[in-house]
Amino acid sequence: MLRLIRAAFSDFTERFGRGWNRFWFTPVDSYPLAVLRVCVGVAALAYLGSHTADLVRWFGANGLLPTDDVGRLITGQLSGAAEHFHWSYLTWFQSPAELWTVHALGLMVLALFTIGVFARITSVLSFVVVMSYVHRAPMITGQFEPVLTMLLFYLCLAPSGNYLSVTSWLSRRTRLPQSAAPQKAETSWAANVHLRLMQVHLSWLYLFMGLTKLGGVMGEPN
Repeated sequence: MLRLIRAAFSDFTERFGRGWNRFWFTPVDSYPLAVLRVCVGVAALAYLGSHTADLVRWFGANGLLPTDDVGRLITGQLSGAAEHFHWSYLTWFQSPAELWTVHALGLMVLALFTIGVFARITSVLSFVVVMSYVHRAPMITGQFEPVLTMLLFYLCLAPSGNYLSVTSWLSRRTRLPQSAAPQKAETSWAANVHLRLMQVHLSWLYLFMGLTKLGGVMGEPN
């Protein structure tokens, strides 16, 4: 009996291990990551662009959300609060000219990321840009920003610039001509890992959002 139990357990762990490795580490093409990079880049541009009309009104020194007030709202402290809330480069720029300059640079970084110019670098810069706006004024964010920043974070690590990018197009243009036969797509286990991480993270995010809705109070008892 003990031998049967041991054999069954060994068979289960072996099958589980094969399924685990197949789910996470099967090499796949990185084309879906490139499509996701373009979609996330467009969404990030739309997010940053939505702040353009009221940029100084929200983030200016005399705007609706001064740095000290944001720090007090987040930390509950009466003094020195600006030093304790999440980092954002927007706290360094208060005048309208400075804000417009860094805002234009942020839009430029996101545009370069979207079209795939040095995606490894611009993906990290895009994450910093979006997180700076989220951290500067978290009280005006919604459910869209956590999903956007999560996807940007994984795209910082994923090989998303192999397709649909200016860099890859220039690389193919300057490459010495090889054979006339079309080359096979390059597969990577890293591409699969990051796709799976996004799927799992997004699933958990929506699960907890749904549970939060179910656990909400619908009305006061009589």
